[in-house]
This record gives sequence, C-alpha cells and structure tokens, in this order.
Amino acid sequence: RDEKGLVAFGLGDWCAPVPPDQVTPLIVTDSIISMTIFQKAAFLSRVCGNVEDARYCERVATDLKECIRKNLIDLDTCVVKGETQTAQAMAIYYGVLNAHEKEKALKVLLTYLEKENWHLNTGVLGARVMFHVLANYGYADLAYDVITVPTAHSYGYWVKQGYTALAEDFTPEEIFINSKNHHFLGDISAFFIKDICGIHYNPNLDDLLYVQIKPNFIEKLDYAKAYHETPKGKIEVEWQRKTETVELRISLPKGLKYELCISQKYKAEKRENGSRLEIVATIENQ
Repeated sequence: RDEKGLVAFGLGDWCAPVPPDQVTPLIVTDSIISMTIFQKAAFLSRVCGNVEDARYCERVATDLKECIRKNLIDLDTCVVKGETQTAQAMAIYYGVLNAHEKEKALKVLLTYLEKENWHLNTGVLGARVMFHVLANYGYADLAYDVITVPTAHSYGYWVKQGYTALAEDFTPEEIFINSKNHHFLGDISAFFIKDICGIHYNPNLDDLLYVQIKPNFIEKLDYAKAYHETPKGKIEVEWQRKTETVELRISLPKGLKYELCISQKYKAEKRENGSRLEIVATIENQ
C-alpha cells in the first residue's frame, strides 16, 4: 500500500477498448478489489473459526474503504477518480459508497453510458459488475440493450460478427489482435441466470437451503430459462411471455426454502411433483 493507503499492482481493467490514458486508473481498480478480497477473507475466517484472522482482515478492509473514499471519490458528486464506466460501477457494486450515495453515483454511470451511445468501454473488471449494477437498480432492460447492441463495443457485436466463443476484448474486428476464444468476459452468463431468470441461491451467504427468485421480464425477450445445481438438487426457472401475461415456472428440490420477489401483481399455484416443488405464477403485464 502507498502513503495514502491505496494499492496499484497488476493489469487492472484489462483490455478496455479505449486509449491507454482513458483506462480506469490502476489505483482505483486495485484498491477496490483489495478491499473486497479482505472482506471475503474476513468472512471465510469467521466461518472457519479463525477469529483473530477475521478481525485483522476486517480492519484492513475498513481502512482500505476509508482511504478509497477519502482519496478516490468526490463524495459531493459521487464521481470516482478516472471518470469511467468501470470506476463508477465498481464503487457501486462493491459497496464503497453508502446507500444514498449509490443513487447519485448511478446517475453518473448512466451519463457515461449515454455518452458512449449506450456502448461499453469497460475491460474485464467493469464488465464483471456493470450489468448486475444496472439490474439491481431497476435497469435490467437497459443492461440487455447494452449487451445486445450490434455495434462495437458489445456482446451483440460479437454475435453479428459470427463469433462462436467469447473473445478476450471488445475491440472492433478490423483492429482485433487478441484471443477469440477466451473465458474472462464470461460473467455475462451469471447475469442471464441471476438477473434475467432470477436465481439468487444463498444470496446472503448464510443459508444453503434458501433461494431468492427475482426475475426481470425483459421487454425485448419472450422467453428465458436457466438452472442452478445445489447440494439439494437442481433449481430450474423458466418464464414465457403470453399475449396478456408472463408465465413463470419454478421447480425446486424438496426442502429448499424460497422467496419469490416480483413487483407486478401475480397469482401462484404450488403442487407436489415427486421429490420436487413446482410453482407456476401468472404475471399480469403492466
């Protein structure tokens, strides 16, 4: 850590499709990632009964957060140093900002996206969190639009170019120099499973028998289906748009507690089906 208590080491927001002087500063990405690593280490240490290790990690995480807030964020405007999509999204997603600050920071993030005509200019770290942030704050449809826009920089551009695997970055085809078979922009699948189909398994990290079902019925989609394997068995969620309604079907292993979180009016039916619980909810279009 430097004299301000911050961290700058590594590749940072790797492969952001912008000039080098416009990449999110390493001091921002690495300080935030270091903070969340220590938070995770504290959690795991407590679960394992290593109280002293947990306390140490908690102290470091808290100090890192304070240093980030003091040195890297204008708390009046909630603009993060670097003024990039990645910086804003990471500060929101990883909890550097408080609840009332996140709303202000989100508005800044939306202006950054609009400036790019709703295209990404993130590397791996920004792409990891961008769509979850948008969905968490009621912009799941916008997230889908950003994903599917057919021009660079986007996943939709890859589809238009005929790619059959994930690429390493969003650089346009005519100047493409990196791998076309790469894994690390693959968190997009987690967005599909968690934020479109709505499977949030053990979201609070405290109950392996609990799942929150919180789908987003994307207006431009008529159908979505996903599953998640748990120690108790498979969670399956499927929804389909009808003429006047959306039909949501959920299949859960017996013994798994669930919470269905849907903002629209709905009526749900439950029935036993062997060793599984079947739930059918008819959602009225608003």
